[in-house]
Amino acid sequence: MGCPTRCECQLDELGYYFVRQCITIIESRGLDDQGLYRVVGVNSRVSRLMQICLDRKNVNPITGAISMPDFSDPIEWETKTITSALKNYLRNLSEPLLTFRLHVPYVEAAKLTDKNLRFSRIDNLTSQLPPRNYALLSILIRHLRNVSLHSEKNLMTVSNLSICFGPTLLKSQQESISAIMDIKYSNTVVNVLIEGCDKIFSGANDFVSTASTVTLRANAIHSSQHNMPILGLPSMATMPPQPTQPHQFYAFDTHYQQQQQQQLQQQQQNEHLEFQQLNHINHSHNQSNQMSQHSFYAPSIPAKTPIQYPSNIVRTLYACVADSESELSFGPNEIITDVRPSVEVGWLEGLLNGRRGLVPANYVQFI
Repeated sequence: MGCPTRCECQLDELGYYFVRQCITIIESRGLDDQGLYRVVGVNSRVSRLMQICLDRKNVNPITGAISMPDFSDPIEWETKTITSALKNYLRNLSEPLLTFRLHVPYVEAAKLTDKNLRFSRIDNLTSQLPPRNYALLSILIRHLRNVSLHSEKNLMTVSNLSICFGPTLLKSQQESISAIMDIKYSNTVVNVLIEGCDKIFSGANDFVSTASTVTLRANAIHSSQHNMPILGLPSMATMPPQPTQPHQFYAFDTHYQQQQQQQLQQQQQNEHLEFQQLNHINHSHNQSNQMSQHSFYAPSIPAKTPIQYPSNIVRTLYACVADSESELSFGPNEIITDVRPSVEVGWLEGLLNGRRGLVPANYVQFI
């Protein structure tokens, strides 16, 4: 019958497996590609890739085993197609990976001027993420750190990657002027996560070989902090009841881990990069106690049309202090020239005092 016209994406094992495949392929061939994650793939190709990979038919309904089509061929699937598909998957989850619940505490932490305190707060908040969010975030952030280590060739520094992924990983549930102005703080949070990933995800050192390590660490953290207040939020005791048994989203049995080890040995012998599968979700868990599904229908991505601006000159409305070298600092009522669209959502590029950089679009007005 061919591929379905719509494919459902969820924060589950199929989505996790898809992200793992994308990361492995990107790291095997694309780490030196200039503008990695900034260069956008063709919409039709990105949609097609998401259709075939996130088709629920790829999951065996009895065993839970995942059989995903191979998309490692660089001729058929360009690196920019894969990076765009990964970003689209994360962007279109019904709840961002850092969750709506922790949006305000994360933003407040990002506003702290003391770097050590800022890091401590963000580290603390990250430890309070649901296990499946923590597991996926850990491999994504470690991957972004690897990308940044090749910035001399790919030009994707930590700050550039933060701008790419900030609004995707952390955003408000309510669209408002305040939420738009907080985008730069989302970038700050992701910047801290990438720069401090070894400490923040210190319990996930063996995650690439045994995914259960991250889940076990997340479970331990949640168990030890279950009654602790979330920074910036009411005490857990005053919040809505949490699901009982909240950490039984992934099951890792001995047989499956042995199977993974055998596969890894075979892959090393063949000198190929292959992928590890997670075992199927524990179907015996009461469905009413499971995390709400994060789903959307992805492939119908509309073709982008160039944004038409009334001019290429803007006047700044508010003061803004740059968080990275790629951004501009300015005060109110300054004039920025040669303004053009940026590939990053919510940002423009312009020239101020002889320096070109990124400008938050909601901080300026075209004249």
